[in-house]
Amino acid sequence: MSIRQSKIRWTLGAIVLLSLGVFTQPASAQVIMLPQYQVFNIGTSVWVPDRGMIELGRVMNAADGRVSRGFPGYSNTAIGREASVSQVIMKVWIHDLKAMDQALLRIGEELYGRKSDPVVDKKADFLNRNAGRSSSASDRFKSSTFRSPFPQ
Repeated sequence: MSIRQSKIRWTLGAIVLLSLGVFTQPASAQVIMLPQYQVFNIGTSVWVPDRGMIELGRVMNAADGRVSRGFPGYSNTAIGREASVSQVIMKVWIHDLKAMDQALLRIGEELYGRKSDPVVDKKADFLNRNAGRSSSASDRFKSSTFRSPFPQ
């Protein structure tokens, strides 16, 4: 190989290296840490008031690690830590449906200024219980199928 060929080869190598440095971007890494979960059961009985909360138990774990490589004073050191918590919490909220219904009816009375009529309530209750009870669609329109206990 002549000196001229070696100069050309070195020049082309330098151009390639410079162009790689100019036209490329540094690689970027993205780390996504997802939570890990574990399902476990606990069997116990506790007394908790309405809208109260109780912690039944908790286990906390932690671990540290350290690794050094290389010569003293010029070593590379990696440090790692892992921590985990497992706990059981109970939150109680008792839904009193009767009290909710009474509160809604009270709001309705305040908004519309009247109380419900017992006769209308009885008719509505009957219709709710017996709507759509016939065996076929054509039976719904027969007068013998649906007899109201209320006078017309």
